[in-house]
Amino acid sequence: MALATDEHRHPVLNDKDRPALEDRLKSDAQNAVMLLREMYKLDLQIWAGRYADDEERPVIEGYRIDADARLREVKSIIQGWNGIPEDKCTPEERELMTSVRKALAACGEKRY
Repeated sequence: MALATDEHRHPVLNDKDRPALEDRLKSDAQNAVMLLREMYKLDLQIWAGRYADDEERPVIEGYRIDADARLREVKSIIQGWNGIPEDKCTPEERELMTSVRKALAACGEKRY
């Protein structure tokens, strides 16, 4: 997250809550990345099992359920950003949060 140095352009940077907000956004991003990596790892197992026989199908279905659960967790993390007041973020941060929300919205509620 890049921080601007012009205090007149970004008066929020002088706010006493700024370090806590930066820590929260960093933690949220790290958690979301971890969950997305887990989701894609499950996607690979689902893809590898696309020709599974009847015995293996419940396992593959479990992977699908787990992958969708990871996506819901990511969406929940990002949804939490809605409570951050506009004046607590730089315009760049707000733009990034908006683009992440739009990308996740394009995924729909369930992938499988």
